[in-house]
Amino acid sequence: MIPYMNVREKIVYYLSRRDHSTRELQQKLRLKKYSAKEITEGIEWAQERGYLSTPDHTAEVMSRGLHRKKKGILYINQYLSSKGLPSIEADWELEYSKAYDVCMKLFGSAFFENPPYTFDQKQDIYKALARRGFLDRTIQEICAQKNKTKTI
Repeated sequence: MIPYMNVREKIVYYLSRRDHSTRELQQKLRLKKYSAKEITEGIEWAQERGYLSTPDHTAEVMSRGLHRKKKGILYINQYLSSKGLPSIEADWELEYSKAYDVCMKLFGSAFFENPPYTFDQKQDIYKALARRGFLDRTIQEICAQKNKTKTI
């Protein structure tokens, strides 16, 4: 059995694994039944010692991980918002590249050899990319391509 950790030890425990936003720490500590006063004091203590990263830095680190997982900008910004972090700007070339990679994995290279696509094919593309949080702009670029090759 793990001995009881005070709020400071628990904050250090969470931050030793990855960066957390203050909102995320508050939520996790509330679930562990720490009082509001303990949580506030613990977070202030961590901020004074520089244990917490800036919100912009934390958002950048989290967004890089989501980019690697081929998530769209809409998904990424909703995820960051849920953690109390600022949203990031879209890099449209990167978005197109991720969407292209997702489609290649799901539909194969033969799928991209014969555009324009039928209505059913466009629906399949739209569903696959919308589920991963890509914006309509990116999906339309993928659907409208005419033997366009991947540039990245």
